[in-house]
Amino acid sequence: MTLQTDAVLASHPDLAVLHGRWAIEPSANAGSQITTRGFSTEVVRRQQDGTWLFVIDNPYTPTPTSTDPFTGTWLFLPTESQWLGPAPAAWIQRIVVSGSQVHVEEEQTDSNGTTSSLAVDAAFDGREYPVTGSSRADSISYMRVNEHCVEGVARKDGQILFHERITVAGDRLTMILQIASVELRAVFLRR
Repeated sequence: MTLQTDAVLASHPDLAVLHGRWAIEPSANAGSQITTRGFSTEVVRRQQDGTWLFVIDNPYTPTPTSTDPFTGTWLFLPTESQWLGPAPAAWIQRIVVSGSQVHVEEEQTDSNGTTSSLAVDAAFDGREYPVTGSSRADSISYMRVNEHCVEGVARKDGQILFHERITVAGDRLTMILQIASVELRAVFLRR
């Protein structure tokens, strides 16, 4: 597990509030390759010996609304989506955007019950970045169209597989992923 403290707010010489991010990486033997991430808030108190002790530790701090519209956990809505063939039984996307950087984790269960997962760390610069865990694409590139829209190009062995356009609604509650070459429209709801 890694923890990165982003801010320390001291309201008293012996009391402080910490805001940070954490990540739990799966072990090599783990069935899932998805890294779990979140935001945390802690209250710490200085002890008589000068060390700090956690008084409150909230590892599941809600993402502030001032963060990027894409940041969050998104659940696939099959009844709202247009799909070629059987739609996935379940599909979760976890997205964290920080400035021009994006981290995406996907876990998908197909209609036969087979689960797969993938992850990508990229930037909104149009360059190719490796996709881990995917049998379809080995790289993807992203460009930011505007605050609520991203376009991506997925490739396998250097050949373009598809172009995608991902849009988050103004209310930040729904996200739509469209694949340009086929009639595919996946709708997600923020969890």
